[in-house]
Amino acid sequence: MELNYKSSDDKRNEQFISLFAFGIINALKENLITCDDAWNWLLNIRTLETLEKEKFNTDIINAIHLGTELENVKRIVPYAFVNSCDEILEILKKILEKKSFAVEEIDYLLEVKF
Repeated sequence: MELNYKSSDDKRNEQFISLFAFGIINALKENLITCDDAWNWLLNIRTLETLEKEKFNTDIINAIHLGTELENVKRIVPYAFVNSCDEILEILKKILEKKSFAVEEIDYLLEVKF
C-alpha cells in the first residue's frame, strides 16, 4: 500500500501538519507511541527545517520545535513531560480553532494505492 498526501495549497499544508502534529503529541502523551516514533513520524529537525524554509505559520514551527525537545524533557525532567505535551497541544489547538484555513469541501487530499 502507498499513502500520499497531495496539496499545493500552503494553508491546507499548514492545517494538515497541525492536525498530524496534534495527533502525534496526543499519542505520545498517552504512551501510545514512543519518543522515537514521534521523532520518526514528524517531530524532528528535518521537519523543522523544512517548515522554516517553506515559511509556515510561526506557531506551527514553534509547536514542532517544542516537540523535538520532548524526548529530552521526558529523560531529564520526567515530571514535566505531560505539561510540555499539554503546552504544545494548546498551541496547536489555538491554530486549529481559528479555522481560518479549514477545508471547505472534500477534495480527497489523501490518496491510497494498493
